Amino acid sequence: MLRAGDRIGDWVVESPLGSGEWSSVWRCRSRHTPGQKAAVKALRGGEASEQHREAAVLASLEHPGVAAVYACWEDPERGCLFLAMALVEGVRTVTFC
Repeated sequence: MLRAGDRIGDWVVESPLGSGEWSSVWRCRSRHTPGQKAAVKALRGGEASEQHREAAVLASLEHPGVAAVYACWEDPERGCLFLAMALVEGVRTVTFC
């Protein structure tokens, strides 16, 4: 869907971070603030109300284990709701209980 160099709102795509059935996430850099990075998530599929609910819940959370949401916007041309979130660098681990 997106490639390196594509613009998403105020962000420029650098590389993909991951994707699933309902969303994809890209590593991006700010067009306006040198050095600022973000993980930009595209929510696709499903009901628009569900996408907005997920965005609202994520934006309302404040916890060290949850990435901060910088911005949320719709892109009618791409048919997605986008979330710009803090980019958390590190090793990805998954734990199942």
